[in-house]
Formats: sequence, structure tokens, C-alpha cells
Amino acid sequence: FSALTSFSEDMRARGRNPRSEWLKRASGTVTPEESLTLRSSPGTPVYRFNRLRFADEAPMSVEYATIVAACLPALDAVESSLYDAGLLVERLGFLQDGRAIEFSQSYYRGDTYDFVAELGTSR
Repeated sequence: FSALTSFSEDMRARGRNPRSEWLKRASGTVTPEESLTLRSSPGTPVYRFNRLRFADEAPMSVEYATIVAACLPALDAVESSLYDAGLLVERLGFLQDGRAIEFSQSYYRGDTYDFVAELGTSR
């Protein structure tokens, strides 16, 4: 994983034709597990998106995504791409001795930003 790309970008880069089929689009509130993962309070409104992902008409994956509702104007704001709706970038900074000292969250418009992540190993 040298770059963060969407499923569609990955498949096109491999010369395959991607498509998605919606299984479910619903609103609700966070589950206890989602509350911990998303660092949100119990009862936080969310949107859930479940879809089948295909490449050249072959099923490739089933995707279950949960988005905090405050990050989207409405459930139907997501048409074909979750990333067109918005991107959340989280950063956790550490000292050389391993202590975490900084945490930040940035929300970006998905229609105007591309992100590339360079991953490396620690020395």
C-alpha cells in the first residue's frame, strides 16, 4: 500500500472496469463498536452504505461503510462514490521514544482533493 486509492481507481489501474451495486443505504445511530472506532458518543447519527463491488462484472468484494451523518448533507448525497462526499484524514504523531503526542483530524472535500500516502518502515 504505497498510495491510498479507491476501489474504482485500483481496478482501472489494473485495466478492469469497476462498478458497484447498492445493497442498502440507511440512516441510524452508531453501534457500540462504531462509537469506539469513530470516537463518537453513543447515539451519534450515522449513514450506512452497503454495496457489492465488481470488476469486469465479476464480484470482487462486499463493502460495509459507516459515515458520521454530520459529515454529509443527506443520505442521498452519496451517489456512486463515498469519496466524492468527503475525506477524513487522521494523523497521530509520536516522539522517538514511542509516546503519542499529537492527534489531528481534517475533513476535506472529496471532489477537490487527491491524497497520496507514502508509507515506510521505522528504522
